[in-house]
Amino acid sequence: MAKALRVGQAHVFASVWLILCMVWVFTPILLNSGRVVPHVIQPPYPGEPYGVLAITNWFEEALASGVAMRSLPHRGAPFGADFSHAPVYPLLGLLMGCLSHVFREVAAYNTLILGSFLIAGITMYALAYYLARSVWAGVVAGTLYAFAAYHQMIALAYLGEASIQWLPLYVLMLLRIGEGGVWRAGARFAVALFLLFSFSYYQTYFMVVFTLLYLGVRYWYERETGAGELPRVIGRLALGVGLTFCVVLPLYAPVFKKAFVSRGDAEAVQQGFVRPESALYRYSAKPLEYLIPSEFNPVTGSVAKDLAERVHGGGRHYFDKTVFLGFLPLGLAAFGVMRWRRTRDREMEFPVVLFTVTGLAAVLFSLAPHVSLGVFEVPTGSALAYPVFPMFRYVSRFGLVAILSVAV
Repeated sequence: MAKALRVGQAHVFASVWLILCMVWVFTPILLNSGRVVPHVIQPPYPGEPYGVLAITNWFEEALASGVAMRSLPHRGAPFGADFSHAPVYPLLGLLMGCLSHVFREVAAYNTLILGSFLIAGITMYALAYYLARSVWAGVVAGTLYAFAAYHQMIALAYLGEASIQWLPLYVLMLLRIGEGGVWRAGARFAVALFLLFSFSYYQTYFMVVFTLLYLGVRYWYERETGAGELPRVIGRLALGVGLTFCVVLPLYAPVFKKAFVSRGDAEAVQQGFVRPESALYRYSAKPLEYLIPSEFNPVTGSVAKDLAERVHGGGRHYFDKTVFLGFLPLGLAAFGVMRWRRTRDREMEFPVVLFTVTGLAAVLFSLAPHVSLGVFEVPTGSALAYPVFPMFRYVSRFGLVAILSVAV
């Protein structure tokens, strides 16, 4: 009983710490939560915050007046903007609508953005605590992940992509897939997958690749140890995916059809379900960007901006390409790997190998489809994935998986 109380107090401490970090970082937003949103315009990329606010406002007006919600007369003059074909996120839209009905649109938007930082810290804390059984390891991992430069920059432009809080939860449920009863494990995994899919298609795509890597590493690990649990794990994963599809397929049937069945149609191409491969070169990361801080860093910002311009030959789209891993997280990760190599702790072997593999793979998937090595053009992960997932062009966002792997 006393031990459980101490653990509970430690979890409360971790939550309070993350709340204080969020308040410290976002004090200007909190003091003006009903009037301003975190946003920076980088021409020619206006970002999406104002669009989200306008659409939410129109949906409320449409509901009140009883007109169709899939057309927005306030944009795209003189004919209005048609949103009937756009991929939507029902759960995220429902949350935004409910919160805006109570707090109005600006405060609702800020609630979701700031909530992503707090929940991301908590879910990463839960993942790190599960692996290390250390409160301090969880607090450090949660803080590094939630307030990573990538998250702070992507939050200036995209509400859905700023919702990085479900990735650690998904990984945690994936690692726990073999625990407990079959239906319980499958249901836990299904909830995490549903939340992930409901907030970001990109991050769902990342976790598809992560899961395949997980199965590959698990296959190697079980061959080394003779565990023989892989068939049971695959069965439970299939159950979780099936449960998720039972919920999302009726809502997303048109999206799935255009993305995977009718992708050759002109309409599917026009609506962004098939992107040209050339876009992957434009929106890919470069290896050095993982070592370049954000241009908005108060200490190294000017140096980072100069380095980014040298790497790109001009300005970079910093919303998506700020994939700085952080020197402290890299140092801690290297220390953890070296400590494991020295102790050869069998219990930590699988997670150390898993997150090393996923971190390195994420970097490869975030690069342009082909990179030059002397006279050779070497294909990367994005080249292998493009034939299956041609709708994803911002491959630089794969750096988020590297950030997660380093932080944990």
